[in-house]
Amino acid sequence: RAITIIGTQDLRDLILATSVIKVFSGIPNDLVTMESFWHHSIGCALVARALAARYAQSGQRHEPHTERFFVAGLVHDIGSLRIYRKIPGLAREALLRAADQGEVLHVAEHAVMGFDHAAVGGELLRAWNLPTHLEEAVAFHHAPEKATHFPIDAALIHLANIISTAVCFGNSGNQYVAPLQNAAWDIIGLSASVIEPVVIEAETHF
Repeated sequence: RAITIIGTQDLRDLILATSVIKVFSGIPNDLVTMESFWHHSIGCALVARALAARYAQSGQRHEPHTERFFVAGLVHDIGSLRIYRKIPGLAREALLRAADQGEVLHVAEHAVMGFDHAAVGGELLRAWNLPTHLEEAVAFHHAPEKATHFPIDAALIHLANIISTAVCFGNSGNQYVAPLQNAAWDIIGLSASVIEPVVIEAETHF
């Protein structure tokens, strides 16, 4: 019945997302609560899907499977879960630095650890032999211009993450809205006028 309703590829993507999420059942609550983390992840996923639908409608690209962008949005911060569980001391230091110095989290992570959660997430997905479009969307969601094969995916998740943070869809550790990379707008080619209806749609589904 599920296949009949949403199609084989979309169902596969949703099963993939569910399987990935189950790998990490919890994080130390003194860092970030799981409730807040998944609120942000789901919010980003909904915004990403809504953006992808408008991108497809713009005629720039035929993209019938917008569920893949939902999945990418859902797991875009999975690297943070790995960091919070494996090196909580350094994670706490990065979170405190970001709060004290007014930095976005991935910049603080680079300063403290030499890498960020996006890089960790991308490596996890690559090690698990998951699709390249998913790996690049996660690895480059803070720097979409660096995506070599799927810049559209990375740019859409970049924008979705910024929007979901700005409208307070949960919190995965970031207290500040990351700066928008101009390259993301250039890659997507959408008008800023799509943001308001996208947010309304995401809030309704949220």
